[in-house]
Amino acid sequence: MGIDRFNPDTVLLKRQATLYNLREQVVGDLIILSQRTVFQPKKYQSASTNIEILHEDIAQITPYSSFFLIPDGLKITLQSTQEFRLKLYDRKTVIDMYRTLGKGHLIPPHEK
Repeated sequence: MGIDRFNPDTVLLKRQATLYNLREQVVGDLIILSQRTVFQPKKYQSASTNIEILHEDIAQITPYSSFFLIPDGLKITLQSTQEFRLKLYDRKTVIDMYRTLGKGHLIPPHEK
């Protein structure tokens, strides 16, 4: 039996990621489901809570290079202009999953 991408609770992709915000870096898992993306911090970082992003709220997905050299960053901008900056080791797979979910129009076409 294959992955049911229409079930809202089916995990389509899970990758380790680091979330960067104004005050700290939080290590956790980026979990992509069919209708939402969840960033789940590792348990030892108890001050942080899960972040849930509904796919319908995403305005733009922008790849970027951390330290201006390493192509491992991904910025998710919501329609409310709130931004989430993530560092991923397998960015291409994450971008491909968003394209599979119909969010390819939010990613610049020349980005990998």
